[in-house]
Amino acid sequence: MTDFPPAPHLVYVSPRDILKARSDPIHIVASCRAFVRQGTRVELVAPGYERPENISEDDVARNYGIAPHERFDILHLPTRLRDDDPPWKVRTKKLFHFSRHAAKRILFNGGAKASGSLIVYGKCLVSILPYIHLSRLRRRRRPVIGFEAASFVGTAQERYVLRRCDRIIAINPLLKEDIVAATGIDPERILVPPLGVDDAFAEVFTMEKEQLRRELGVSQEAFVALYAGKLSPESVTSPTPEHSFAR
Repeated sequence: MTDFPPAPHLVYVSPRDILKARSDPIHIVASCRAFVRQGTRVELVAPGYERPENISEDDVARNYGIAPHERFDILHLPTRLRDDDPPWKVRTKKLFHFSRHAAKRILFNGGAKASGSLIVYGKCLVSILPYIHLSRLRRRRRPVIGFEAASFVGTAQERYVLRRCDRIIAINPLLKEDIVAATGIDPERILVPPLGVDDAFAEVFTMEKEQLRRELGVSQEAFVALYAGKLSPESVTSPTPEHSFAR
């Protein structure tokens, strides 16, 4: 079985500042809204950043245009991160405060026992670790741990986390193949969802290819490949375009 079991309570562990105008926060909030529309109680847990003003759930709702029937609980942890914090400091603060939340949610208030079945879902190798470890301490009604893998380069930390998750979301079939080959994880534990496109991007592009090539200064005979993604040393996309084309 590759899909998640139904759960009235989902804890979404966000690695990002959800008020920043980046693709990750937008994706995370959109996912939480979709879960709420399916009847799931959602708690979004995110690291807190130092700001001159206090941020409320109403501020987040206005920022993303969240309708009243899509509202969900938002918890900003007291990490007090700064944009110029070195990576080691960010990791240390996240690990400490997410560990405290994991203990509170999974152990001290009963977690799944208090609210029925519980799913903990994340996409950060550091932030999800406490939930993985503490969930193992529950003998009954243990939470389901899900992880979204957007890339895989085969580090020891990646292998450790993925092997201990109950479900894994891979963003494409080639990524799933790479994870299975490198870790030996049962393919049935890995789900590859269809990639949806917001209707706002459905506007038809009417310019002819020949005209567009002239506009961009591209030869009519040149082979052109379009890649919608990010390539940078700090965010390695796997598979890379060259990898995909070769396969």
